[in-house]
Amino acid sequence: MNETLEFVVKRPREAVFQGLTDQDMISQFAQSQQSPVKMTVEPVLDRPRTGLGSAVKVSVPGAGQPLLMETVEWDPPKRCVRTLESPDLSARVAFDFEDDPAGTKVKVEFKMEAKSFLFKMMLPVLAKKVAAEKAALAEKIKDGIA
Repeated sequence: MNETLEFVVKRPREAVFQGLTDQDMISQFAQSQQSPVKMTVEPVLDRPRTGLGSAVKVSVPGAGQPLLMETVEWDPPKRCVRTLESPDLSARVAFDFEDDPAGTKVKVEFKMEAKSFLFKMMLPVLAKKVAAEKAALAEKIKDGIA
């Protein structure tokens, strides 16, 4: 599954970068009304809190084992790339930030690959849902950092 979201946030690039990459803000957003999926986010204690190599464990109720989300590219306030890994799936999320006359243009590229049979069966349904709700998802993300 490959999806791309693009949207503009009416805030400076540094603030938008911070809002979409800070672990505490990610955790707060994950449990807020704006989050499309409720989840818990816990820091990995032997990793840096921010930047290259930082990592958190993401748990989604009913989704099996937690995912390890690790920062693999870090170029503030321009780019952040994170990978998510579990026995069931692999994912890569790239955030690119550019100045825009209205604030900051954000491009999010999301790639997911199912590993287990169950997730291979679920992925087409999830892909259709994400594709159908891309605009609403972008609005929720914007509201979460506004």
